[in-house]
Amino acid sequence: MALVMENIAVRDDGKDILAGINLKMEEGTLHGLLSTASRERTTLLRVLAGLVRPCGGRLLQKGVNITGLSPRKRNVAVVYQEFINYPNLTVFENIASPLKRKGRKVFTKDAIGQKVEELAKLFGLQDFLNRLPTELSGGQQQRCAFARALAKDADLLLLDDPLVNLDYKLREQLREELKDILKKGSSTVVYATADPREALSLGGDTIVLQDGLILQHDKARSVFERPLNIKTAQMMSEPPMNFVRCRLQDSQLVLGEKASFPVPAHLKGIRLGEYFLGIRPSNIEVLTKKEGHCLEATLIDQEFDGLETFSFFKKEDGLEVQVQRRGIENLVQGELYYLRPNWAETYVFELGGPLLKAPCGVS
Repeated sequence: MALVMENIAVRDDGKDILAGINLKMEEGTLHGLLSTASRERTTLLRVLAGLVRPCGGRLLQKGVNITGLSPRKRNVAVVYQEFINYPNLTVFENIASPLKRKGRKVFTKDAIGQKVEELAKLFGLQDFLNRLPTELSGGQQQRCAFARALAKDADLLLLDDPLVNLDYKLREQLREELKDILKKGSSTVVYATADPREALSLGGDTIVLQDGLILQHDKARSVFERPLNIKTAQMMSEPPMNFVRCRLQDSQLVLGEKASFPVPAHLKGIRLGEYFLGIRPSNIEVLTKKEGHCLEATLIDQEFDGLETFSFFKKEDGLEVQVQRRGIENLVQGELYYLRPNWAETYVFELGGPLLKAPCGVS
């Protein structure tokens, strides 16, 4: 049975934090909750956990209204950003703690030991079971928190940006491990993050939340390939998608005041008028000589992260364009270059925001 949020609203100090959330999550599914605002991400999770009572709407689990049910009576587990463990308990005791709580299924000592050892091995903690949390690294402390949450075998597992306080390398490693671990479990999982790459890498579904509203909820790849509006397209691209105001005029696509190009094949048939053209930075090639249909722009800045080069250009009319390329791009700041988009990968959005046309090959 599904977990359903019906018109859930939360207000604080006269402001809408959640403004009528309608959401359905099937039992045992994995959902990445993507939002740039940590407050609304956390608030939605806290409503699901029973820690925040909505001022409107209702929450249904397996067809039962649980809106006012206390957290203690819900079978839910939470992992936070901070490394939260019981400081006076060993790693073994921390992981075992949900199995010993009053009112829950009774486990024998041997069964508890077996369960703890299984989870410790899963998270690489088998050699640290007798240590206190303060004797662990940050990554190990968060692994302990994950193991404790999974030991509970909860119907609902809520992860509130759990990797944000780890260093980059450890975050990438643990993210890959988590993806496989979570898919093997039976819990409904909601993983809150501000990083679109994290939401995509988890697989499953992605929920895009902004300004207290659900903008889109679909399979992660579908949300990435076919964002329903400009806001979703901005949030699901890292670096952000480039947006250029354009005009379809006769058989020409006009960008700015001077740039005019033949209408790409997949955009033919769209009514004449003004739109926003969207293209991801990874779908633009930088040339030193004009070849084909290009935009002329000056390089104003460059960044390199060890894997990719991010180049920032500015056209004569003030339009700024970002380009993302694998490896090192040795370009000269202040020089004029020619930017050649992969026109088949362009999106068209109505001026009001809704998606009008997606690239070729996107179902």
